[in-house]
Amino acid sequence: MLENEANIQLEKLGQAIVSIKGVNYAAVVNQDNNINNFHIEIGYDSGTFPSSLLLQYSERKFEHRPIDIKIPKGLPIDYIPKAISYENLNNYLDFPISLREMKSPFSFDKNPYRGIASEGSGSNFGTLGAIVKLKNDNNFYILSNCHVLMNESSKIGHPIKNERKETIATLHWAVSNEYYDIALAKVTDMSLLQKKFKCYDFNKKIAKPIKIGQMVTKCGYTSGSINDGTIVSKNAFVKIGENNKIFKNQILVSKISRGGDSGSTLVDKTGRNSSKDVIGLVFASDKYDFTICNHLHYLFSNEIDCYNYSDDIIMPKINFESFY
Repeated sequence: MLENEANIQLEKLGQAIVSIKGVNYAAVVNQDNNINNFHIEIGYDSGTFPSSLLLQYSERKFEHRPIDIKIPKGLPIDYIPKAISYENLNNYLDFPISLREMKSPFSFDKNPYRGIASEGSGSNFGTLGAIVKLKNDNNFYILSNCHVLMNESSKIGHPIKNERKETIATLHWAVSNEYYDIALAKVTDMSLLQKKFKCYDFNKKIAKPIKIGQMVTKCGYTSGSINDGTIVSKNAFVKIGENNKIFKNQILVSKISRGGDSGSTLVDKTGRNSSKDVIGLVFASDKYDFTICNHLHYLFSNEIDCYNYSDDIIMPKINFESFY
């Protein structure tokens, strides 16, 4: 099926599919560069998918079926299920899918000992992904993950520490929802930042639309820039961590990160010059196969109004200008 058709099906069923125990992701993929051969791949924990269903589903991998959802009798035509089991999954899948067995679930790429972190966060250390500028603002800001720069007790202005326990910034803005795990911290002393906090220069503006198969890399606190990968999907529903939080519309990349690489900027590997286009922000992975990244294009292409993060925290308005 076409990419937009696969995206429609994933939007309707992704949450319910990934909610199945043992399913780690559902993603729109294309393995042969044929615009008619997009399908949804389901990644599941080894041994959790009933063996009696494996052959039945694997045979449908590249079948061209109608894209209309098969609706159980008695339910409205716009019904979107909140819960699906292995046993009744077939009632809803009337389009091409593939299955991928995984050896481990996804978890946040945090380091228990080293990196940058919110003061008092314990084991949520990560990477200073980039320094950015906001419009009509003379300050510099650290870009990283919300789970790196913010903890349960954090307020606006909460200190951010480097690996030497020195305050390098204060929390300025964060978003943690079903699409993003991103935060900004206002730099308080540029001299305390690592002299080489990035492995390459960034182009000033966010990258153009990405594509499946695109070569990418990152610069992580733990693993540096030694690992290059490819984009497997630019639209994935994924389940992360012990609380099984589900994130939508994520970038699925072949494994390029380790614990402590949370907050790394994902960049285009094939630049025409020494500067790299920023694509996304690393925040999670499994042990062997994939790295998960937030998209950055919408956040960094639009003014984001102030909003209530919680009852006592109001996030300020931000408007991204450029990477430093």
